[in-house]
Amino acid sequence: MIISVAIATILQNDPRWAKEEGALSPLVFNPDRFMSVEGGKAGEQVPFGVGTRNCLGMPLALAEMKRHARCCSAQVETSSSSNNNEPIKCPMLSALRELPPGKVSAWESLSFAFESPTAFQEQALGGLPLAQGTYLAMPAVYIGDLGLAKDVVAGDGDFTQVGYPESTVTLLGRNSITMTADVERHRYLRRLMTPGMASEEMDAALPRLALRAERLFEGWALEGDAGRTVSALHGFKSFTFGIIMSIVFGEELPLPAAKTAELEEDFRILVQGLFIPPQLVINMWPFQYHRSMQARTKLLKFITSQITHTRGQLSTMPGNNGGSARQAGSRFGSLHGILLARDEAGGGLTDSEVADNVVTLLFAGHDTTSSSLTSALHQISMNPLVMGKMRAEQKEIVSTYGPSFTPEVMRRMQYTDAVTRETLRYRPIIANILRQAIKPFGLNQSLVQDGRVLLVALSNILLKDSRWAGHKGQLSPDSFNPDRFTSFEGSKAGDQVPFGIGSRNCLGMPLALAEMKIVLAVLARKYCYTADCNTDYKEFPIPEPRNGLPVYVTRLQEN
Repeated sequence: MIISVAIATILQNDPRWAKEEGALSPLVFNPDRFMSVEGGKAGEQVPFGVGTRNCLGMPLALAEMKRHARCCSAQVETSSSSNNNEPIKCPMLSALRELPPGKVSAWESLSFAFESPTAFQEQALGGLPLAQGTYLAMPAVYIGDLGLAKDVVAGDGDFTQVGYPESTVTLLGRNSITMTADVERHRYLRRLMTPGMASEEMDAALPRLALRAERLFEGWALEGDAGRTVSALHGFKSFTFGIIMSIVFGEELPLPAAKTAELEEDFRILVQGLFIPPQLVINMWPFQYHRSMQARTKLLKFITSQITHTRGQLSTMPGNNGGSARQAGSRFGSLHGILLARDEAGGGLTDSEVADNVVTLLFAGHDTTSSSLTSALHQISMNPLVMGKMRAEQKEIVSTYGPSFTPEVMRRMQYTDAVTRETLRYRPIIANILRQAIKPFGLNQSLVQDGRVLLVALSNILLKDSRWAGHKGQLSPDSFNPDRFTSFEGSKAGDQVPFGIGSRNCLGMPLALAEMKIVLAVLARKYCYTADCNTDYKEFPIPEPRNGLPVYVTRLQEN
């Protein structure tokens, strides 16, 4: 006997709407029914079959349907005509309105945007979710809503692409994973680069991160013994540069302190030129872009020598063809893993491609983390109760697990994690995410023209998190309060995306979080400090206190 399951009848007779009339009638096409509380329940929607023999292609089908629906609803040009190879215009575009005008002039966007990007974003948007204006003298659209930002990022390769200034592209490198516009190429590079920066690698690095943090603070305490302060910003810059160098090139890299300092200075000069208006991208003295390009040349000379040395090491190692990038990275540094990684055809990256991506890794794991650590010390000094809570947490952890830092210990550091997250919320390290429209498309019922720079106002989004918008007192968005992330509301996703959105989020995130938590934990366990917090911040391209945040460090007296 053949048993026929009437799937179509089951779907249409879903009891949630079987007796409804009007908009919720089973015979009416109404996607809003699935946005309601009732629609959120399981119901009897099994369009891909029931049980273990349901359709194997369900995830792909849903992904493709969402992608085409997004393109259909957003893009002006949906496909090519088979007759004349010209784009077919979407009939819905005639209903789209013009983007609302921004609230700042073109001149202000060249100055104010770099002095104070967060305040600039707020003024440019004027309380709207998106507005038009200029950025680096180019026509731009400012996006201040996380949902709209996700729509823009999700259009990568369909109607948007990465859209960084020419100075950023040339200084980080055209082969960089961050600069690569081609979606498939980006996925390929990320697959090769991720193992050396993955959470598992950071777990293996915890002991040496802790050792370096203890050396850092002990050095600061020695300065304190002599009655001297140190610059937290400059100290953390050297600390994080040493960390990322060890992660990329291996802990046993035989590099004199003077050479490390020289490379760090070269990298500082390179970063100064990352965001320069197109009119000032001039590679001749005395322009900043020229100085930054010279610094890049010096860095590439060192990186290339390390690539050559590492390839020589790999050629003498048994079983290196297609070996495990993670195994190589944990022992020698992620550069070994990158050089070992192979695609399906057995090919790897060229030296030039590797070098550009090493520069990107150095940027992802250096300046951003030193900025956040400096900001953390600033805010903790201004809020002494925070340090008291961190000390109590660390005392309990050491009593239970001992002094070592293990993955389990890191998971138990819930309040220290909250301090880290609140620091990243309060003073975001990434002000903007940049994309470029490659086709006209609709966003929030407004028309975005082809070629526009799409500026996702990330710092504005983080500070306007809907969970705390409108709150006063300790839960005000303007208050530094780690406890907000230990609450039920704080456990929700919210609008906290400090490392970016989607598949192009920061590759260095696991390292940055591990560094911040370990540094704060070591500080809370063994040291006291005071800081000169009487300073404002230079916000672009990375937030930095103008006074370098002088700190006076002493050892914590045992009870």
